Amino acid sequence: GEAAFVANVGPLVEPVTRDEVWQETKELPPGLFAHNIQTRVTQTVHAQESAAKGVIGRIADSLTAAGYSTGSFSVNTKSQVLEGEPGQSPTPDVVNIWGGTVTFDETGLIPELSETIMDLVRNTSRSFVAETWAGSMSYAVERAEVLSDALANHGSLQQPFAADESYLGRQLELVANLISARTVLDPDRNMFFVEIGGFDTHSNMKSDMAAGMEQTNAALQSFKEEMELQGLWEDVVIVGASEFARTLTSNGLGTDHGWGGNMFVAGGSVDGGKVLGNYPDDLSDNGPLNLGRGRLVPTTSWEAVWNAIAQWFGVPEEDLETILPNLVNFPADQIFDLEDLFEVAEQR
Repeated sequence: GEAAFVANVGPLVEPVTRDEVWQETKELPPGLFAHNIQTRVTQTVHAQESAAKGVIGRIADSLTAAGYSTGSFSVNTKSQVLEGEPGQSPTPDVVNIWGGTVTFDETGLIPELSETIMDLVRNTSRSFVAETWAGSMSYAVERAEVLSDALANHGSLQQPFAADESYLGRQLELVANLISARTVLDPDRNMFFVEIGGFDTHSNMKSDMAAGMEQTNAALQSFKEEMELQGLWEDVVIVGASEFARTLTSNGLGTDHGWGGNMFVAGGSVDGGKVLGNYPDDLSDNGPLNLGRGRLVPTTSWEAVWNAIAQWFGVPEEDLETILPNLVNFPADQIFDLEDLFEVAEQR
């Protein structure tokens, strides 16, 4: 298999039981069941730190310091998961499915203004704020030109992208185009963020879930086929994540916000066809993980998953606890290593 499921995974600070949640004797992630806060802690994997950078951003910082060139791309929106420490790794690019990137003077109407602006930002200032602004402006203008050229002249797919009419499909089609332009963009390690909504099923759960899963499956299938044709499927890993799962009981129309849930990891080198972690053996109201209404306390942390992913990327062993600050809170048998998730034990 080329896909593995991770059972009952969710944001944690440390291992915790249902009774410890009720008795408030362990540290818990803030804002449980709140979309905005749980999205943040899922993307940072440093639940108790509100100002934490993104987990992929920290991976990119580590890889950059280790001598790798890295590139990060977020499709359609800025994403916290890609944010690293300022100046450590390249700033993540935001690209969109309607045009990839937009250059400063895309139509060529005001070429003299573009050159004037670049002359202005080349000036040296004594102000740290002015220098920072000038550097950001200069980088944005020049980077947009590089990405626009790469997509227009160097990125091409090996076959029509079958799922290009869906929102997720178009995002993954753009990712595939960016990957195909790798000889120009020239990173050793690329990271991408795409997203799909529509799973907040307080009502219409069955129909909305079916539609969302159908779109996800078709988009992933098209992306996999394209990566195989590019000869890169073995070098790609896809991590599916959500801020939380749903309640196991109905509210009458659908489901409400939960905690621990089941996610997936896929890729050509994934040791698939199995379930990692521990699937709950009692989903009843009296089950030892059930907080009520089928809100399950996670038994697998996101630290477990990202530890293996970071190793696959080639992160130095000594950086893992910096990338995953809560890693030390979990016993070794609750953390996945490279060989748990991948068929090969070598770093990429």
